[in-house]
Formats: sequence, structure tokens, C-alpha cells
Amino acid sequence: NLGRISSAAAELGISRPTLYELMERLGISRE
Repeated sequence: NLGRISSAAAELGISRPTLYELMERLGISRE
């Protein structure tokens, strides 16, 4: 859910692309 990702990124103080990169490193899919 992109809304959830945006909220998580905002809470962590990072941008969505950075969050996606972190998720990929952790092996989490964007589905």
C-alpha cells in the first residue's frame, strides 16, 4: 500500500526512494 509506505517514510524522516532501497536490501517486496 503506497499510502502506508508514504506514512512510514514520513515517520522515519526519509524519502520514498530511500525507503524502497532499504526495503530491497532487507528483501521486502513492494507488493
